[in-house]
Amino acid sequence: MPKFDKSSVNNGNHLSNAPLSNLQSRLDVGAGNRDWACEIADHHPEAKVIAFDRLDVLPEWVPPNLTCQIDNADGQWTFPEIVST
Repeated sequence: MPKFDKSSVNNGNHLSNAPLSNLQSRLDVGAGNRDWACEIADHHPEAKVIAFDRLDVLPEWVPPNLTCQIDNADGQWTFPEIVST
């Protein structure tokens, strides 16, 4: 599995600055190669993770709780179970 390059992030080698306790869902907008989403999903198997980007760069393997979508963030979002307006 690809690993998120923590060395490129200046936050104490954490995957997120947000609190991740009671993690139910995460949305990665502009996910690029989806490495960060794969790491979050792998570390939090109880959470539903959706990662999307307009580029068709999908990893060979993703955790079962990660959904990868190819979509444009400027258009209509197709995951109402996470996004509420």
